[in-house]
Amino acid sequence: MPGRYGWIGGPGSSAYVVPADGSAPGRRLLAADRKEFTSLPDWSGDRIVVAGNRLGEGGLWVADVTDPNQPWDLQARRIDAGPSDPISFGWSRWSPDGTTIATTYVPTGGYGDAMLYSLDSAAPQPLLDDPALDKILPAWSPDGTWLTMLAM
Repeated sequence: MPGRYGWIGGPGSSAYVVPADGSAPGRRLLAADRKEFTSLPDWSGDRIVVAGNRLGEGGLWVADVTDPNQPWDLQARRIDAGPSDPISFGWSRWSPDGTTIATTYVPTGGYGDAMLYSLDSAAPQPLLDDPALDKILPAWSPDGTWLTMLAM
């Protein structure tokens, strides 16, 4: 039976940004007019990737941080091709050079696939071709030449 993963987040949840020293309250990562829920953010340079859900459809979103002193109320753009289940994406991580995102994609009723999304290409690249296994939780080596993942 294919795996399903209830990624952290759901209707009403939002990714927040807080000062590392705790000196101020947290602020919602995406702008208030963005009604989708977000979860599992990862920051690289001036961009943040989040898993999200808008109008009942999941997606992979990237927000540009235009002011590093105010990294909140951001606008995000969807980078996957969709349509996707509301909890399709999770555990997204930027490559060390900030050009590629490794993530887990779980299609409705399917197995999890560790995938790469390059910001230069709309076509995702699967990392391990075995349809009988869930391939989840990809993580980059420090130099970006290798990825680890859990296969089960």
